[in-house]
Amino acid sequence: LELLCLEGSIVTIDAMGTQKKIAAKIVEKKADYILALKENHETFYEEVQTLFADQETLEDFASQGKRLEESTAFDKGHGRLETRRCVAIEAVDWYREHWQWEGLRSLVMIESTRQVGEDPPAVQKRYYISSLDAQSQLISNAIRSHWGIESMHWTLDMTFREDESRVRLGHAAKTLSIARKFALNLLRKAPGKDSIKGKQQTAGWNQEYLMKILQA
Repeated sequence: LELLCLEGSIVTIDAMGTQKKIAAKIVEKKADYILALKENHETFYEEVQTLFADQETLEDFASQGKRLEESTAFDKGHGRLETRRCVAIEAVDWYREHWQWEGLRSLVMIESTRQVGEDPPAVQKRYYISSLDAQSQLISNAIRSHWGIESMHWTLDMTFREDESRVRLGHAAKTLSIARKFALNLLRKAPGKDSIKGKQQTAGWNQEYLMKILQA
């Protein structure tokens, strides 16, 4: 973080990076943070979890003038329907140790409901703390973008074994990373319903299909 220019940015970090020093550094660099909250912050996590489970308390906070926002987004495709509900509330003074988290302004819950065909819906709840005001749509979009980046990294690793690369000389690693991302985008746009890995393998032995990918 020390070497990055973060001013005006929204920094999203997984639970491993949810630390008071990191939050303070982000605020010091004139940026905002959204930090994932999990069981490794046992007491804080449990109290936030309890808060969002108590609708009466949330409504009471709102009646006291605390900002409470809720937004919902839908994603549908391939027989799957996913609903993401984001609830954000400016009620950080409710947490007795809120002062230890520099810039803390809002608490956030993301409730994801995933329905595949006729199967029972799967519900997952995730919790976050943020230096942003309780702007549920803005926060939800930032978190979704974070998971999009994580998903791309996972695809690059699984398809191109990026994490196993030992290329370190000069700018070679950066150049290869750019080339892999470019190739991944081409494979995603390529015709056919095969997986990314399958398209990659087909392109390796079928020059005609390779040309279709390059021209897609």
